[in-house]
Amino acid sequence: MTRYRFDGLTTAIVIIAAFVIWKVSGTLFVIFAGLIAATIFRSAGNFLAEHTSAPRSAMLITVYLVFSASVLGGAVWGGSTLVSQFGELSQTVQTESQRLFGFLDKVDESTSPPQTSENQQQQPLSQDQTSAPQQQDPAPYRQTSSGEDNNAASIADYLPDTASLIDSARTAFNTTLGVLGNLLVVVFIGIFVSWQPEPYRKGLISLVPPARRERIGEVLSESVDQLAKWIAGQGIAMLVIFLASWLVLWLIDMPFAFLLALQAGLLAFIPTIGPLLAGIPIIFAGMSVSPNMLIWGLATYLAIQMVESNLLTPIVQQRATALPPALTLGFQLVMGALFGLPGLIVAVPMLAIILTLVRRLYVEDVLGGPASGSRRSASDKA
Repeated sequence: MTRYRFDGLTTAIVIIAAFVIWKVSGTLFVIFAGLIAATIFRSAGNFLAEHTSAPRSAMLITVYLVFSASVLGGAVWGGSTLVSQFGELSQTVQTESQRLFGFLDKVDESTSPPQTSENQQQQPLSQDQTSAPQQQDPAPYRQTSSGEDNNAASIADYLPDTASLIDSARTAFNTTLGVLGNLLVVVFIGIFVSWQPEPYRKGLISLVPPARRERIGEVLSESVDQLAKWIAGQGIAMLVIFLASWLVLWLIDMPFAFLLALQAGLLAFIPTIGPLLAGIPIIFAGMSVSPNMLIWGLATYLAIQMVESNLLTPIVQQRATALPPALTLGFQLVMGALFGLPGLIVAVPMLAIILTLVRRLYVEDVLGGPASGSRRSASDKA
């Protein structure tokens, strides 16, 4: 009886914990993004300290200053231009998508056979129906009989709805404020954790029994190292995709070349799904110019992605944790379905950490090693 009570209590605790995690998932993703930023800052500072004679703290301060100057400089010198171009690009994508869907609807209507029913069959008109003229409802003429009312109504049609404008402005302001606030929190968490990571590491290790603390510390250090290598590899791939896309799109005179290349480079942080999403604006931007521009833009995008997938990614990720493609895509879909865009963004780095923890703490420590290693050890003993 006591065992059943314990199992029920454990199940209830797990369900409550899962519900709480789901409710505060947005905050947890912001914290995890801050840890990713801390990993980036710390890795950059360590790299500079290893290749220079300067102390690590000075290199960290240099990283913070360079990052702040880059963000503020980009916002001051190109922020308004990027915002206006982003609005134009969004309008172009919306217009071309409507044109495409309208064309597909026309094709579907032309290929589908006409549907007739018994109620729609033609019937001979009676003598009264053929002789009597159709009477029109005089109500519209009565409503527009006054010239003043007609002019007022026509002017009101051209004026925007004030309430809808205020609601749209309020929604845009709240969304922008929320995004900027989350970004500031991410940056502050990254700075605080990267400057003094040891208190957080020691506090986490102190939660486990003393006999396991050394092993947990080793696994945590390995997890952070694998995350840093994965981020470094993705950063190189993002930079190469941005520069190559910008150069080629500029050469073929694609509109919004810089913005299209920028979004392609940023979306490269999301493996598999990000490149697919990055190709959609390029296709619609090419459609707005001509079919030839569409073909050139699509060919350019496919060529860059093939080089990135088959040449660049294997080189830059050869020292990081190997992530199975099917598992990566499945985990991305699950995280996207449960938590939306934030879950999709942090899915792969979170999976890299989870795989490291599972391999070290469960497969090796609990099960005694992977299956291939067990077979080799058995054969060696034989």
